[in-house]
Amino acid sequence: MHPDHKSELKRRVFQAAEAALSRQQYVSAIDVLCGMGLLAPTQVASWRKGRTDFLERVIQGNLKKISLSMSMFRQWAQAKGLQPSETGYARRTRSGTVDLQFSKSGDPGIEKSYRTHYVSPGLSERKQDRLKEKLSQAAQPVVKRHIKRFWRAFGASRNPQEPVSLMSSARYRRCYQFLLSLASELSDIRSTALVSLR
Repeated sequence: MHPDHKSELKRRVFQAAEAALSRQQYVSAIDVLCGMGLLAPTQVASWRKGRTDFLERVIQGNLKKISLSMSMFRQWAQAKGLQPSETGYARRTRSGTVDLQFSKSGDPGIEKSYRTHYVSPGLSERKQDRLKEKLSQAAQPVVKRHIKRFWRAFGASRNPQEPVSLMSSARYRRCYQFLLSLASELSDIRSTALVSLR
């Protein structure tokens, strides 16, 4: 890579990392890639739902550029004195929890480097533990999330045995409109619904 291009790449990596650290007191490889514009949040969401087999497939740029960017990121984190914290990435399926894959090769060393978050030393140990627990939680299936959102929105019982007569006609109309607004998104996940719904 030309020295000028390498310097520009480093600037972009550092800028994205600094912004994420300032915003949330920790920074991950995904934060940096999204901040650089090499990865879209929608692509990350799709990967977390199991629609993309490995994350590198949707990252813009060749593997050499991605690898160099991640190396620069780790060097930046070390120079800042940030604490490395390996975090699990998984998704829930009908049969259990499945680890998400970052790299094309699936190499354990590469996977670990992607999973490692770098945390501000100013964050208390208790907050670090809570953060790690939160980040390690498997992504909730989309269908299940919308079911919970549906019941919260209209105050209906979470018990599926609730008699429908307990719902007013006005609530029925609101529920119907709500379901129509979700039709497009739900049709998009129809092919994976049986796998995702727990």
